[in-house]
Amino acid sequence: MGAEFRRNLETTARFFAETYQVFAGEGTSQHRVQAGKVRTDYTAWCQANAIKPLLDEKFQHFCRFPSQVDHSTGIHYVLGIALRTAVPAPSNAR
Repeated sequence: MGAEFRRNLETTARFFAETYQVFAGEGTSQHRVQAGKVRTDYTAWCQANAIKPLLDEKFQHFCRFPSQVDHSTGIHYVLGIALRTAVPAPSNAR
């Protein structure tokens, strides 16, 4: 495995780990994000981390999640992921 391939793989994995929750197995279709949003999030993440984003074709190569097209809308979804949400602050209730 070449150094560039390894770096791209590690960077893409880090993006998904920091940005999305990943769900495996049953029910992954209930966890989905529009493919365009994933790309937008990736580009913003790269900018925030001073990383040159991969071109679409290369990014798709390293983004190994199943996908689905909603035929009623034509929207392409990446399955098995959900955007991470902020952890709520602890309650001070007694």
